[in-house]
Amino acid sequence: MVTDGPSPSTGHARLEDNLEFDDETSRLVEEFNCSEGAKERRRKIIVAMALQAGEAILDVGSGPGNQAFEMSSIVGPTGRVQGIDPAESAIAIACRRCSGLSNVQFELGEVAKLPFGDNTFDAVMSSQVFEYLDNVSDGLQEIYRVLRPGGRLLIHDTDWGALLWRSSDAERMARVMQVFDGQTMF
Repeated sequence: MVTDGPSPSTGHARLEDNLEFDDETSRLVEEFNCSEGAKERRRKIIVAMALQAGEAILDVGSGPGNQAFEMSSIVGPTGRVQGIDPAESAIAIACRRCSGLSNVQFELGEVAKLPFGDNTFDAVMSSQVFEYLDNVSDGLQEIYRVLRPGGRLLIHDTDWGALLWRSSDAERMARVMQVFDGQTMF
């Protein structure tokens, strides 16, 4: 089960403090990651990163390893993908997913204290991690430290406070927007 607890420093919920992938949560994550939307998001991230054979890539918040698995074939046998995640259960799932890939490794850790040397990676990507950090600056400084000069960074996050909805049915969309426009949010 995924639970949120308040951060002692801010009082805000911190997902990473209590992230645990039990059987049901793992099933739900797998179901989500198999969805067309999740597959398309991963494809777009890969295109945006402009990965090349032989590159060293860091996947911050690698979770169950779907993105790392897909990046491994692009960087090929002369490249490598390193995943890092604060949840032991996610690392275990990722290791199983990528067990046959010699160019992918996973490690337990946090973006604010990356266990890698300076100038190690050609590119760093992070999907849905930074919105949960108490100190974004620390994470960005660590990423800058491990990126090689001229390296690339892609951060994909979600604004959970935003509402976005689109219907392919134009009449339904108009009705919903008309009702929504009449609501007071605050």
